[in-house]
Amino acid sequence: MEKGTLALALTLAILAGGTLPANADTAKIEVAYSLLLQNSKHPIASSLLDGLESGDGFRVRMRPAQECYLYLVAQRGPDDFRLLLPDRRTLRGKNRLARGKDFTWPQEGWLRLDEDQGVERLYLILADRQIPELEARYTLRRTTFPESVIVDIRDRYQGITTYRRKVKDERVKVRFKSRDGEAALLIEEIAIRHM
Repeated sequence: MEKGTLALALTLAILAGGTLPANADTAKIEVAYSLLLQNSKHPIASSLLDGLESGDGFRVRMRPAQECYLYLVAQRGPDDFRLLLPDRRTLRGKNRLARGKDFTWPQEGWLRLDEDQGVERLYLILADRQIPELEARYTLRRTTFPESVIVDIRDRYQGITTYRRKVKDERVKVRFKSRDGEAALLIEEIAIRHM
């Protein structure tokens, strides 16, 4: 099947109400992450960065406790979000992370805060399987969307769950466990306030 045909079929399945297949064996996601500032030697274990200035650079470093798929979404405007990962230049276009291995993004260079002061948001979305809605957007190169897409994904895939969060050893450790055998999907919001 050609790539365009496959993408169209996947999109039609999603629009028809398709969901991720259940897999009770892998119904948890656990990740430890930290933020690295360009002008600092120490990682920051927080989901809220404050006191930064326009132009400051940062990276996200994470270590998943199991194999998982990573989607990284950044805010570009008031209701304008962009899918940063998967990306054809990173991991050869794949977004599957290995268990227990550190992954830093971007791998080269830094994410830069724009000139518009205020709060910018970055979403780390990790799942125990691919998320059809985001895979279709990546394949069709429709990588900008409103925040409602993230909310719809959360509402569709997060059923009865347990969510734990703590700071340990310069990292934020987050654990999400599905109690109903549905997909394990973790959406972690990072807010960055800058002047």
